[in-house]
Amino acid sequence: TSIPAEAIRLNKSFEGFHKKRDDGQCEAYQTLLGRHKITKKPIYDIPTCGYGTTKNVRMGMVWTEEYATQRMMEDLAEAAAFVDQYV
Repeated sequence: TSIPAEAIRLNKSFEGFHKKRDDGQCEAYQTLLGRHKITKKPIYDIPTCGYGTTKNVRMGMVWTEEYATQRMMEDLAEAAAFVDQYV
């Protein structure tokens, strides 16, 4: 399945290249979702890197923008395959 250039552009603009470091690479991050009502411990989202990739991402990972784009393209191809199969 071919991913349209506009879909790639939109995904990059919506997701952004996070968490960008001074050297131009990005590192995995987790978003604070809130705190547990009773224990008050922080609750974090799943590890994310690059342009919103979560599959097999672990904290401590550092990616170049090129690798982040490659991983985004893999995510988009997987999503497109599901659309092709079910729509």
